[in-house]
Amino acid sequence: MRLHLLAVGDEELHAPRLSGQLFLYQGQRHGSVGLMASSMKSVDFIATATGPLLLTTGSDSGASRGMVALASVGGETPPSLPSSKTYYIAADEVEWDFMPAGKNLCGDDGHGASGASRMRGDTLHAESERAGGSQGLAGRGYNGWEDNGIEPEFSLYTDAHAHPHRIGTKYVMALFREYEDDSFTILRHGFNSRANGPSAHLGIQGPVLRLVPGESITIVVYNRLRHPCNFAIPGVGSAGGLADERPLLPGERRVLVYSLAEENNLPGDQTSVALPYASDYRAAVAGMAAHVAAGFNSFPMLASFADANAGLFGSLIVARDRNSAHSDLAPSEVNREFVLFMGILDQNLSPYLDMNIAQFAAAPETVDKNNPDFKESNRMHAINGRVYCNLEGLEIMSGRKARWYVFSGGADEAFAAPRWYGTSALVHGSRMGSILVQPGTSVAADILHDNQGSWLLQDQTSNHAYAGATARFTVVRKIVALCEMAIWTKC
Repeated sequence: MRLHLLAVGDEELHAPRLSGQLFLYQGQRHGSVGLMASSMKSVDFIATATGPLLLTTGSDSGASRGMVALASVGGETPPSLPSSKTYYIAADEVEWDFMPAGKNLCGDDGHGASGASRMRGDTLHAESERAGGSQGLAGRGYNGWEDNGIEPEFSLYTDAHAHPHRIGTKYVMALFREYEDDSFTILRHGFNSRANGPSAHLGIQGPVLRLVPGESITIVVYNRLRHPCNFAIPGVGSAGGLADERPLLPGERRVLVYSLAEENNLPGDQTSVALPYASDYRAAVAGMAAHVAAGFNSFPMLASFADANAGLFGSLIVARDRNSAHSDLAPSEVNREFVLFMGILDQNLSPYLDMNIAQFAAAPETVDKNNPDFKESNRMHAINGRVYCNLEGLEIMSGRKARWYVFSGGADEAFAAPRWYGTSALVHGSRMGSILVQPGTSVAADILHDNQGSWLLQDQTSNHAYAGATARFTVVRKIVALCEMAIWTKC
């Protein structure tokens, strides 16, 4: 089937996606394609999933205003595919710090030179913070700087000086975490888990899932939150169809089987593609409707819902086949893989907002949730949940080749344009200094890291970089010889 996708209207961005289907565009498989106003793209796909499918835009702003539709695919249900692995994933509540070092690690104190290292406000949680409550304001005015009702730039966060009506950098969030078995008592550890050096850069992400065409994976999902959530992978079909993406109520478990038909094989020289998975409110509502239409009981109204803004997201990497990949399905032609989620994690949309105000604001009774500056202080321009070079684990040995999977999520203004200083990226056969990642889409970039040293990874969108979307990656020296330990030895 061929879809002709046309975007009309103003500057709003779109990233159309169809549940259970991968698009073929310009000789590459994609989970979604990006559209700007007055642009058109044609994509091909083979309808391997049956039943109602959700067609939506990857842009939060468009989807929140109703840009969703249902497509129906008839025919027989495809045969089940062999399951290659079972994942045990729980949605857990954790305390997450976007800046655990307590300071900007990009080489500036936060108030100095302009550019990527300049911060939009102090974000420290000092132990010497004044007593909470209105008495903590003393005579310094509502914002602690001047008694004129105007918020200064550096009152965006709670810090050691004032601002008791800001949350800071610590938030209660929800994370997808992998466990050893269905008892959900021991977090998965070892070489093929998050508990190792190469996985440190994933930050807030859930576990990286792996799949090849012609196989399936089984995911046991357990909601341990106080809010409903769900689990959805756009581009990969679930055995239960759209109904499998209905809300998971607190305390509920569900077994999901995701299959990728052989017809979705990766063409040409494409050896891997990364797809996002997340808790998605629109998919949950559509799944709830499909579940009820199948004759099951209706769900209670969703008074709250934990989605990707609350921290529930991760990636699925699809390999071409087992012959072109390592035993863990990582592509064999690269030495390392890095997965980056760049964009805006809007904590104003998190169901934990009131809890975070009570937990972390020094004077929660002074917080005005409708204040524009307060709202902006909770829009975290992060890379894998870290800001201002606080992300760890971006390290590779000199002379090694890495594949960087870059996702962008959030509203229309969450355009990501990562640039790796000291090197260039190869994308679809073209050499680029930086790449453009539209909200709701992803890009795979191959980089040969041959410049030793510590380098800046920066979102070239200036307001994102200024607000924290920066990190450091390190290219370490490769030891090629061991010298005898003697004072006259030169090596």
